[in-house]
Amino acid sequence: MINLPKNWIWTALFLAVFSCNKPATQSLPINLKCEHLDAPLGIDTEKPRLTWQIESSMEGASQRACRIIVGTDSSEVVRGTGNVWDSGKMNSEVSLVVYQGGELVPFTKYFWAVQIRDERGSWSDFSEVSAFETGMMKQEDWQGSWIMDSHDYNLKPAPYFRKAIEIQKKIKSARLYIVAGGLYELYMNGSKIGNHRLDPMYTRFDRRNLYVTYDVTTNLTEGENAVGVVLGHGW
Repeated sequence: MINLPKNWIWTALFLAVFSCNKPATQSLPINLKCEHLDAPLGIDTEKPRLTWQIESSMEGASQRACRIIVGTDSSEVVRGTGNVWDSGKMNSEVSLVVYQGGELVPFTKYFWAVQIRDERGSWSDFSEVSAFETGMMKQEDWQGSWIMDSHDYNLKPAPYFRKAIEIQKKIKSARLYIVAGGLYELYMNGSKIGNHRLDPMYTRFDRRNLYVTYDVTTNLTEGENAVGVVLGHGW
């Protein structure tokens, strides 16, 4: 048995009581998604759906209101301001809000964050900033032209297209938009782009065609680059 000074015992008791009365952690919005996707590229929806989940150490925590900010400057959104949309206080228990700001501009990256008010009436801090990037948005924004080989689908070997491009300045960001009336595999400088299979998704190719957006910033270099596409025979 070890004899401890009385003040040691009182210190231990004080720490135990203090830990029991530690204030509860606030609820916080997490896992922000746009159109149910993580920071998606190529969004064509004029009013995308913004969703999140709630993280809290309190049992039965729930949302009573929320506020969403959207902007094109990530540093402003971090500070709780947005130059595109500030929803203000929205009395809602639903963690899904349809964007109601101004018209979204094609080929633009938007940053957003959300804060919530819980059942105790306390407002959370703003969430971590998420983002979404618009694509073509309108038919007239598509400037590409259809290309094909000189053979029809009865020729079994897959058509292969290759084009060299010269880049003479440092690349800040680069996007590639591709559509095919069938299936394709995309390559840049010999490396396959993306991890998709069976792109694009099936549609009636004579009526509607879907395109896919890729971030190819790290796949390009200053100087000569090569883009290659292998086509399948479709569905």
